[in-house]
Amino acid sequence: MVNVLEGHIMATNVRSSRAISSPRPASLPQLAAVIQPTADLQDQSRISHALGEHLLKSGQWEAALLQFEQALKTDPSAIESWYHHAETLACLNRYAEALTSNQQALILTEFKDIRIWVQRAAILIFMAHPEAALECCNLALFLEPDHAQAWLFRGVALHRLGRYQQAYRSYSRVTHPVSLSWQDTFRRFCDEFDGHP
Repeated sequence: MVNVLEGHIMATNVRSSRAISSPRPASLPQLAAVIQPTADLQDQSRISHALGEHLLKSGQWEAALLQFEQALKTDPSAIESWYHHAETLACLNRYAEALTSNQQALILTEFKDIRIWVQRAAILIFMAHPEAALECCNLALFLEPDHAQAWLFRGVALHRLGRYQQAYRSYSRVTHPVSLSWQDTFRRFCDEFDGHP
């Protein structure tokens, strides 16, 4: 996303014949403020999203939230913006709203993106709903049996449910991944799901 923003910065400066007069590079927010008014809607959405990611990574959650909301206003089908919107809301302890944004991302991906299932599990764990989180992890693992984060959050959910042996087996799948045939992987997953040793 930053490359999109940088490319748009160069194109805008050439088109408008105005250069940024600062001897050192301007910050991402300063550059976005100069560029956004001249960008088309799709570019504005990308710029807002890139700026939101930058702010999210730097811990400026309220400012990031505004950028993701702006990105979604101009492009409501932007899956990554919904995903990061949910992440930002979770950082702000606004879990119910985060779950709603996560649901929108799941719908847009037709429930096939493992990252979004894992994010949903994490949010549900924070909301003290470990059983629902476990279901999300199991769905993610059904889609990709070796997904480390899904095994990790599955372990956390099981731990919160007091199912310690199963939790530790899930944790061990993160620390000691195994390469098995698809049949063995499926059999092992079914054993884990059913609670067998």
